[in-house]
Amino acid sequence: MFTGSIDYRPNTDAVTYFVREIFPQIIQAHPDATFTVVGMRPPEQVKSLAGRNVIVTGQVPDVRPYLARASVVIAPLRMGSGTRLKLLEAMAMGAAVVSTTLGCEGLAVRGGEHLLVADQPHLFARDVVRLLNDPGLASELGRQGRALVEREYGWASAAQRLDEFLIDMVASKRAVLQPTVRSTEPRPQRFA
Repeated sequence: MFTGSIDYRPNTDAVTYFVREIFPQIIQAHPDATFTVVGMRPPEQVKSLAGRNVIVTGQVPDVRPYLARASVVIAPLRMGSGTRLKLLEAMAMGAAVVSTTLGCEGLAVRGGEHLLVADQPHLFARDVVRLLNDPGLASELGRQGRALVEREYGWASAAQRLDEFLIDMVASKRAVLQPTVRSTEPRPQRFA
């Protein structure tokens, strides 16, 4: 499964790249595997990929049921920037994830512990097949990923970081506003 705003160019590229370069290798090992693309505004080039093994849903009211059913969530991103909310969302649901290095950039994840990371099509396909063949490994990665999201990206962690930031800001402002040591020299007088 892949989720996101499908009309965002990096997501469009990731989906088409996966279907053309990676998914055929997975189909060789698992002929009945399906790839579900969930997200709003899929462009025609993505809609045209739909077929026997590829489902393009378009926008859905709630992505969680799709994440709960997914054996593997993928992020084969080759371009783009920003926070990888799609991965945090998947890991929060306890899903096993395979991503490119760029796809998980900026997150406090470790390949092999929270998700699998592969940048070459044959390696990406190999890791997806590995998770399809080993539900125990998929479950363990999902468990570790969820624990990471709770620890590093949950509300309690975010609130604590915000508190620390605000305390630091107040302290730095106080340092700037503290009166300086006054000189004993007389001040020049100003006349209007």
